[in-house]
Amino acid sequence: MFIKRSASEKQMIVAQYSSGISVADLCAQHGVPRSTLYFWIRQFSPLKTITEKTVYYHEYRDLKRHADKLESLLAVVKAAGCGTSAPLQVKLAALEKLYGQYSVRTLCDALEVSRGTFYN
Repeated sequence: MFIKRSASEKQMIVAQYSSGISVADLCAQHGVPRSTLYFWIRQFSPLKTITEKTVYYHEYRDLKRHADKLESLLAVVKAAGCGTSAPLQVKLAALEKLYGQYSVRTLCDALEVSRGTFYN
């Protein structure tokens, strides 16, 4: 039977692991598969940065995704040769040249053009 756990319950179980309780004991005690427990450990164990700030895996993952998206948007703006303040026809011509190299969502987000306008 599957039991849905709240984030605080998961953190409590990970804290028990961090205090020295074995994975096997925690799995038996809470009825959680090993793979799930290891996922929670990775997700809720703190990571130390070089500035000694504590960051959790899900925060790191979200920041990484955001940074990757910003890099993609910047690459499109550089390749397009125009910015968001350019006239619509110039932006559409630039997007047309880059079509196929990037996703339509990335292209349109980078130059602030609606996808409907791009497709029309």
